[in-house]
Amino acid sequence: MLPVIRRMYTDLKVVIKIGKNKIEISQSVGVRQGDNMAPVLFLFLMAAVSDLIDQAWDREGIEKVEFRRPTDEDIHTGQLIRHTVRKDKTTGEVIVNDQHISFKVNATIYVDDMALPFTTRVQVMRGLPIAESIFSRLGMEVHVGVEEEVIDEITGEHKVVLTKKSKTEVVWFPAPGELRALAPSILAPQDLQTLDIPQDEDETDEVRESRASLQLRLYNESPETDDIPMNGDGTIVTYTSEFPYLGSRITFDLDDTRDIDARINAATRNFGAMSNFYRASQVGINEKFRVFMAIQVNLLLWGCESWALKVHLKEKLERCARRMIRRILNISMHDVKDNHITINQLNQKFKNFSGIENLIRVRSMNFLGKLIRGNVKLPSRQMLVAYLDHVRPNWCPLDTNKKSMWKNLKHMMKDARYINIDFVGSFKDFYYCALDSTWWNIMVARILDPSIPVPERPNDGFDYMPRRSRRRQQQPPPPPPSPPRRNVSPPRRNRNRGPARSRNSVLGALEVLGFENFTPIDEVKARYRYLAIQYHPDKHSLFGEDNGMSLEETTAHFRVIKEAWEFLREQARREA
Repeated sequence: MLPVIRRMYTDLKVVIKIGKNKIEISQSVGVRQGDNMAPVLFLFLMAAVSDLIDQAWDREGIEKVEFRRPTDEDIHTGQLIRHTVRKDKTTGEVIVNDQHISFKVNATIYVDDMALPFTTRVQVMRGLPIAESIFSRLGMEVHVGVEEEVIDEITGEHKVVLTKKSKTEVVWFPAPGELRALAPSILAPQDLQTLDIPQDEDETDEVRESRASLQLRLYNESPETDDIPMNGDGTIVTYTSEFPYLGSRITFDLDDTRDIDARINAATRNFGAMSNFYRASQVGINEKFRVFMAIQVNLLLWGCESWALKVHLKEKLERCARRMIRRILNISMHDVKDNHITINQLNQKFKNFSGIENLIRVRSMNFLGKLIRGNVKLPSRQMLVAYLDHVRPNWCPLDTNKKSMWKNLKHMMKDARYINIDFVGSFKDFYYCALDSTWWNIMVARILDPSIPVPERPNDGFDYMPRRSRRRQQQPPPPPPSPPRRNVSPPRRNRNRGPARSRNSVLGALEVLGFENFTPIDEVKARYRYLAIQYHPDKHSLFGEDNGMSLEETTAHFRVIKEAWEFLREQARREA
């Protein structure tokens, strides 16, 4: 490739004509403007930057962000959420799963943009000057800010002023509780009370905005967000609390509120610009519906595959869509109140509009299916089952994108036979189904039209190996069915949640807690504590939607879990 490029650009001249004047300039640096080779060569250049950064990180001892995941051949054994990481009680070190492999991320590239993940601020201060020097060696520039010392004309004091803003920015993602630890030294006592109000879906928008503004103040005044000096020549890199990228907004608190607000504003502005089209009586409702779905809905749901939606954010998106639909149908709020028009009736008038939540589910499940069927080397596919070797509390301080994906997956599979999406989103429950694109697309279509018949589940043992291998995996033949037993009643189950065996047996009690074989008592205890939080009657208002159970069913299931744990604990005490 290099000899070909060298011959193409040998004795290359650029001709410039201004009026009758003509100038020829020999070009020895860069590529010709408009040349088809330019983007290809630039991709080679960015790949070289990534390799040089990887070598520099190893040479300078800069820590890389490390994840763990199952191997490519065992990806069907992975899970979406709630990975269990424990510490050794004697040494205090994290117990590493030897069956999983680790992979490190030093940079992510999209065309001419690069993101460098670091673990601490110290690593950022060490790594940024090295990255700038690598870009400079290859003829590229990192846009940094410039500070200069000036004299105040009024007071005569020397002060440092930012004369050039930095386009290269750093975002700090604090751990849960890290900003709260800084609050006593920054906020007033009345602000601390506002900050400590428990988060609830029923709280008002004023409370949410007050808490968000206090968290933003803590972020901006934290020592972690001070400007980073580059080379001692007055150049700096600044911190930001919000980074817009590819139409989305990445915030320090990993909350999607500002991103969704921006999506709503963009869709509303575009809808206002097209108001004459939607008011035109010459245009049929079918054409208006198609244009609305193609433009306004796409603007509203741009990037929704990566959202971690909360209830109030879903309601905000639904209200925005209903407001535009009412204007298309020329229905005012007075008409809604006087005629008692329900949401379902409004959607039926507009070509049976399925609602924003179902459209998000469709996009999320299409995204999940394409990832699973994609190349095993795709970073996004590897991150589906990846996790960090960090011991995390049983409670979940933040909603995550993969948890939202798990909720959508449960909704899509609720009518599928022999498929049960468990509380961790185990891949064994749906992985082989997603590999069958026809079956998966039918299930996705059922989200918008539940009248579509549920297809038969595809064979879990069909020939499949990752694309990297292309070899077929030989599945052993299924064992012959066991002969029927007489005078034995089948085991009773509670909504397919109870054990196949009695919970007064060891295996039956383990099955209640989600284990198939004998398990150490420490793991059983950790699982019981987690399930107790999920199914405790007092927590039904928080986890009832995830569990899909009523309060009475939750209470009964919690009693089963508790009895199974008490039985196993007693057995372990006797054996000790």
